[in-house]
Amino acid sequence: MEKQFIESLKPTQENPSARTYKVPTAEIEHSNFAPTKWGVEYVQLSDEADELETCLLKGMNYLIEGDKGLGKTQLVHNLCFKHKLPIVPINCSEGTKIGDLIGRPQINEFGSYFQLGVLPTAIEVANKSEKKIAVLYMDEFNAMRHEIQKATNSVTDDRRSIVANGKTYKLNEGVRLAVVATINPSTYAGVNTLTEDAKSRFIGATWEYPSSEDMERIINWSGIPVQMVKEPMLTLVQNIHNLRINADVEYSLSPRDVAQFTDCYRMWDDSHLTKPLERSLKNSVISKFGDTTQRELIKKQIGEIFGVTV
Repeated sequence: MEKQFIESLKPTQENPSARTYKVPTAEIEHSNFAPTKWGVEYVQLSDEADELETCLLKGMNYLIEGDKGLGKTQLVHNLCFKHKLPIVPINCSEGTKIGDLIGRPQINEFGSYFQLGVLPTAIEVANKSEKKIAVLYMDEFNAMRHEIQKATNSVTDDRRSIVANGKTYKLNEGVRLAVVATINPSTYAGVNTLTEDAKSRFIGATWEYPSSEDMERIINWSGIPVQMVKEPMLTLVQNIHNLRINADVEYSLSPRDVAQFTDCYRMWDDSHLTKPLERSLKNSVISKFGDTTQRELIKKQIGEIFGVTV
């Protein structure tokens, strides 16, 4: 059924849903898009959080390029929670289809109906929001294929509209939709380039990999011995990142990974089990490397820096 539906969307590249395909449209449950707070407060390194906050409230399209685990998703959700802005999220991937963005026909025990995708849903959520603004959050935008990226064009440009199931969904006068997209660096596996169309529709910023000083600020190091654990860990993090840059390994430790390490250390140090350092390194560092050669390289780094064997 979806293949037939997608075929009906082909006449216009800019608006893949140009043809009429009318069945009853499922109601949107607006409460599903109420913002919720994610974890701890985001620690701002310069003014990146303030910049993003301003763009959200102005209804701008904003693109963030940066490594995994830097807090991009956390910050977007927490800013929406702070300002009580509804948020419509989608985790993009190579498998994202037109139907995920525009919508697709479905069947249940009552018959056929049309399930809206995230693009018309975001427009409807914005139109019904108390503050006349909503956020469409597209995580890992460049994991989508080029032809799928193009399906977002009419929502991210001045039209702010999309046709789905034979109906045009458009922002009402005075309503804003902030489209925030994140992309992984081109060195990541499974990413595509951005189309020129997409680039021209966003402003944005690149979030750099945090320095050792940044890691000291954003991680909770309470209860972590400084000379024996904290300082060597900061060295290991930067060494692994350099190995990643040189293509010797395929993974860098993100702030999320380092936070996992500190959580592990406090947990094992407070348990009846021995060797909290070795266990923490095994659980939160070694486990990230599936390739045997890369894993042995990291173990060697750990041995040289910490003086322990894992």
